[in-house]
Amino acid sequence: MRKRLIGIGVLIAIAALLLGGCTWLGVKTVSPSAADSIRHVEVVISGELTDRVIADLSGYGTITKRFDEIGGVAMDARSSQVAQIAALPYVTAVADRAERQALNYSSGIST
Repeated sequence: MRKRLIGIGVLIAIAALLLGGCTWLGVKTVSPSAADSIRHVEVVISGELTDRVIADLSGYGTITKRFDEIGGVAMDARSSQVAQIAALPYVTAVADRAERQALNYSSGIST
């Protein structure tokens, strides 16, 4: 149940970023020299994440992680490929990967 709630939270966060068209630090600027740079994106798939879907997405970039629980992948793709990935019929959402940081509470919470 916890994994499902986390998956739903991830989907909501991706949808909010896509619909809001924003980044955490304001408007995103791209220098001309980085016009076709590598982007680290997460892709949410409608339906089952099959080997055929993985093989097809691999043609657009490198799959770095699978999220079978929520039907998605993390991948590195060129900026020019992201719109093509989003246009695929089985893709629900594509968004830049958010940087995640884990806190260590193994010794308890300090006050």
